[in-house]
Amino acid sequence: MAYIPLFIINLIISMVTLDMRSLELNVKVNEEFTLSMESVPTTGYVWDAKFDGGMIRLKDKSFDASQPLTIGGGGIETFTFVPIAAGETEITMILKRSWEREAAEEQSYLIRIR
Repeated sequence: MAYIPLFIINLIISMVTLDMRSLELNVKVNEEFTLSMESVPTTGYVWDAKFDGGMIRLKDKSFDASQPLTIGGGGIETFTFVPIAAGETEITMILKRSWEREAAEEQSYLIRIR
């Protein structure tokens, strides 16, 4: 069963733009941005982020349950990134169970850092 992510871009310091057709982000060096996806970790499916550590740093990863104390309940998994160098790079978000080889879903973002 694949889960459809809810892509939310939260603005923390500066304006971040997301084009849902091409999934491109325009950000500034040292200005945080977040990617948030719907998640149901009790089923084993969790998101992981693959990115170039020379361009972007993962500052934080968190999960907020939509209804606390609900078995099988979902919520929002949030990744906070900090761009550390100017240029173009990519973040690939991967939804999979740790014991499975194949991802249930992947979504890539082109990140333009200025």
